[in-house]
Amino acid sequence: MIHEKQRIVKIIDEMTLFFFSMGAKDISTTIRIEDNETVIMLDSDFAGDQKKNIEKLIKCMKVPKQEGMEEYYWSLTGECNIDTELSVVGMMIDKIEMEIKGNRIQMILHREK
Repeated sequence: MIHEKQRIVKIIDEMTLFFFSMGAKDISTTIRIEDNETVIMLDSDFAGDQKKNIEKLIKCMKVPKQEGMEEYYWSLTGECNIDTELSVVGMMIDKIEMEIKGNRIQMILHREK
């Protein structure tokens, strides 16, 4: 697929910006490229009560993958408000695993090839 690596970078960029908006000071990202998928692992802290932002994140990331929309909108991430940007990221992934413990959030994003 054309621009696959740039899309992975955009996903990480948008998630990092979102974590910063939640007051993050400790963010880790790991990328694993496999034969059939790319796995992006994110681990971040956050400051204070972020229940509303986490609910927004969950809602936006559970948008079904839409390859047609992704083809057009992936390059626009970073250009509009945070809800829309997270929704575009949601359109770009196939599966998400998320765990929240205290003031830490761990996410695993799966993007099939």
